[in-house]
Amino acid sequence: CLALNPELEFVLFGGKGGVGKTSLASAAAIHLARHNPAKKVLVFSTDPAHSLSDCFKVSIGDEITAVCSSPNLFALEIDADRLWANFKEDFKKNIEEVFDRFLGSGVDIKFDRQVMTELLTLAPPGLDEVMALDRIMELREEGRFDLFVLDTSPTGHLLRFLELPDIIREWLNAFFRLLLKYKGVVRLAKAAEKALALSKNVRKIQEALVDSQKTAFVAVTIPEAMGLLELERLIWSLEKGEIPCEHIVINMVVPQTECDFCSSKRAEQITYIEKIYSKFPTRTIPKVPLFPHEVRGINDLNKIVEIMFGDDKYG
Repeated sequence: CLALNPELEFVLFGGKGGVGKTSLASAAAIHLARHNPAKKVLVFSTDPAHSLSDCFKVSIGDEITAVCSSPNLFALEIDADRLWANFKEDFKKNIEEVFDRFLGSGVDIKFDRQVMTELLTLAPPGLDEVMALDRIMELREEGRFDLFVLDTSPTGHLLRFLELPDIIREWLNAFFRLLLKYKGVVRLAKAAEKALALSKNVRKIQEALVDSQKTAFVAVTIPEAMGLLELERLIWSLEKGEIPCEHIVINMVVPQTECDFCSSKRAEQITYIEKIYSKFPTRTIPKVPLFPHEVRGINDLNKIVEIMFGDDKYG
């Protein structure tokens, strides 16, 4: 079973799409909130599918919402694409305002203006994820929550950010360096502050992710060939980025049954479960069963809490 340090600030659940990250992250948030009543816990999702609402059977959206019976547990669904689109739109307006002031002044700004426009167009992958995490860093700075549980977007989206933070920060700094050329001529407060603040938060996110005292990453997989391949890819990327990952959850394990089809499927799954144990012998690897229905509501989530953080009677 999982044993998460209550002194953590961030618990991230990651894995390929369709492995049940949202259900497991929600269950973990419930567990952490119950066992740490003095701490305010926020479970949030950057997954474009936004299934936290379905999971808790509560309308959540982009407003911080109280969920379950725990008075210290809240949820938030972050629309990362919208945040990134808004950032680009606002930033472009700021830049246009800066350069419009030079029209008719005799100052040649055509090249820098074109560079700025192309930089926005050629934004590196992972910026949408950065915008979502930037929002979380803001909440952290405000001191509104003590512990954040993140249901990440599918592996590909997440790895883009984990593998490219330096490129993302350099992209932001390129904007900042161009803006500084005009520091003494026009007021650059809005545009410069946006670039600088986001660049600083990318660094803070990096620092938090590699700090095992602050962050735990829980890799989620299912016992099949593609699940194992995605898990290996994820673990490799986490190790490359020096991000601590001591826990793997194998989800959707077919329970023992007299059904021939189910027994055959379970036997196949056990082969992959044994491979996962063999490849990652030092990690905590609980198993969560395949439910006969979609996991929705507090009763289903409580069952996952019992399994994931208690006796694994379904394995």
